[in-house]
Parts: sequence; C-alpha cells; structure tokens
Amino acid sequence: MLPRFVILGLCCCVLGSCLAVELEQTEPVELVEAPPVMIEPVIVERTGTTLEAWWSLFNDPVLDRLVSSAVSLNMPRQKAPNTLLNDDISYSALRRFYRDQKAVLIADVAQSYMHYRYVQNQQQTLDAYISDRNKIITTFIRSNGDTKDPHFIRVKSESDSLAKKSLSIDHQKEKISRDITKLTKLLPEYVSQVLKQQVSIPRSDITPVLVSSASMIAISPDVIAARFYFTQKMNNAVAFSDTGDIFPDTALNGFYGISDDVYVKNNARWSVSVGHAVKSMDLQRFETLYSGQDIYNDFRNHLFGAVMNIERLIVSYAHIQEQYIVLRNAAVSTEHRYAVLASLRDRAVSAQMALLDARADAYDAEMAALHAEHEKAKLLIEVYEKLGVY
Repeated sequence: MLPRFVILGLCCCVLGSCLAVELEQTEPVELVEAPPVMIEPVIVERTGTTLEAWWSLFNDPVLDRLVSSAVSLNMPRQKAPNTLLNDDISYSALRRFYRDQKAVLIADVAQSYMHYRYVQNQQQTLDAYISDRNKIITTFIRSNGDTKDPHFIRVKSESDSLAKKSLSIDHQKEKISRDITKLTKLLPEYVSQVLKQQVSIPRSDITPVLVSSASMIAISPDVIAARFYFTQKMNNAVAFSDTGDIFPDTALNGFYGISDDVYVKNNARWSVSVGHAVKSMDLQRFETLYSGQDIYNDFRNHLFGAVMNIERLIVSYAHIQEQYIVLRNAAVSTEHRYAVLASLRDRAVSAQMALLDARADAYDAEMAALHAEHEKAKLLIEVYEKLGVY
C-alpha cells in the first residue's frame, strides 16, 4: 500500500507544478473601467429680463464703473453650454453648478462698495460728533476750569473710546478698499481716488423686483437646480419644460402676498404674507402622479426652500425699511433737540452736560439710521443675487 501512496503523492506534485507554470505563462487580464455616467445639464438663458443691469438703479456712477471693470477684468471662466456633469446629481452639486459666477461677482462688488460707503459715512458722522464734543468741552473748561469735576472725567474717558473707534473705522475702510481692488483688478491708486469723494450710501428700492413677473423665479439658479434634479431622478419621465409652468402668471408682489396695486417706495410701509408664495404654486398635476414618492418629496422641498429663501430676504427688507423710517425720524428729532439746546448758549455745568448728552443722542440715532440704510442695500443686492439676474 505504501508505494501507491508515494506514486499518488508524486503525481499530485507534478500536476501542481504544471498548473503553476500554466498560470505564470497566462497574460494578465486588463480590467476596463466603465465610462462614468455623464449628464448634460439644461442651460437657461437669462437675457432681456426687466432687472437687467440692476446696479444702475442705485444711480451711482462709481458703482457702475467698478462693476464694469470687474466684469471686464476679473470675469471668471464661464461654464460652456456643453459642459457635462458627472454622476453626482445631488441637489447641492446642482446648486453649485447653476450658481452664475458673473452674478456673484457683480453682487460682491456692489456689496463691498455699499459697505465702504457705509463705513465712510460712519467716519464722517463720528468726526462731526468728536468736533462738537471738543467745542462743548472747551467751553466747559473755560467756564468752570475744574478738570477734576466728575462730569469732565467721564467725558474725557468717552473721548478716548471715540478716538479708538475712529482708528478702527480707518482700518475698515482700508480693508474694504483692498477688497474692491481685488474684485475689480483696478490699480489701488485709482480705487482710492474714486472712493475718496464723500457721498451718502447709494439708495434704491425694491419696486423693480416686485413688479417683475413671478416666472423669473423659475429661472433663478436654485429653482433651476431643483427642476433639473427632479427630471434627472425621474429618468426624464418628466420633461424639464414641464416644471416651468408651476409659477403663476403674476407679479412678484402678488406672488409673495403684497397687494397688486402697491408701489413700494422707501417711505412706504408694507409687509409680506408669509407662506403665500408656496400656496400659489401649481403642483397639482405632479401631486396627482407622484405624491408620496421620495424623489417628488425631495423636489418639492428643494423648490419650496428656494422660493422661501427669496421670501425671507423680502420679508427682512420690509422689516428693515420700517425700522429705517422710524430711525431716520428719530435722528432728525434728536438733531433738532441738540440744535435748540446749542442755541441757548448756557454755560452752566448742568447745561453743558445736557448739551453733551443731547449730542450723544443725536450721534447714536444717526449711526442707527445709517446701519438700517446699509442693511436695506445689502438685502436688496442679496435678492438680485438669489434671482441670478444681471
């Protein structure tokens, strides 16, 4: 029995060696990767809108020049119409894809310019306040001569704080000027020169937006992303064009629940009927066919989110506009009170302290009004950016 086991073992060894040689001589199989899924996006033209060149509505030639320079000298490379997406068609990826870089650049330039004018007006207001304070303090010293008076010590401490604030504002102006230089690619000397002139914060109002058609939202970047997301996830069972008719044929003021006949100006009080826009959208045909499906629910949530983001900006604008009216009236009132007290020329300590307090109130009121005015401009620019118009 032993010889047969030995022979069998030898046969197994020989067979194993043959198989090993055969495997070594076999050419390796090259694995071919499957081509990635490429998706051709829908390209939507936004030309000829009623909000074209919206920055010109601020009636500021410097802003016009800065925007023109930025678009000419610093325009990021645009996506070609035949640009293909990879297999990542998440809503967040589509939002990034459809974010118009030209609209973003213009909005960034406008925001930086508004910020500069805001800080510049803060500086002017602060300088006037410090100058008036110094005059009152000089009168106080001449009339009383007691620099150890508790009132004088308090005033001196406040003066030191104001000096530090002035220095901080100077640094802000320099930083914003550098930001504008980077955005426009203009020479720093030129930017400094055009910003040097003292002007008020440029003003516009939201009327052109509210009288525009609600269909404009259908081609806003976030809404296009939501529509394309839905059609791709449905494997084109729903055409992209079918999702464009869900917005009513009305103006934006009616879409967002503002009365149709209102003409919104800077001195008008108005409000938004929150949630009105979502209720005005016609999704019935999609609800009938796809209600309850996860893909449709995602689409509806993305769509509602995009519409409500614009709604929140408009609501904030309405709120800050009402605040601005109150604050501007308060600034005028406190300035008048200070002027009346200053005209009395009373040199008594109590009168001088009352005059200082009145001037401080006027300064605080003016700064609050400036802040509200800047917030209005910021919000309006954000609305234009969200709509993706230029």
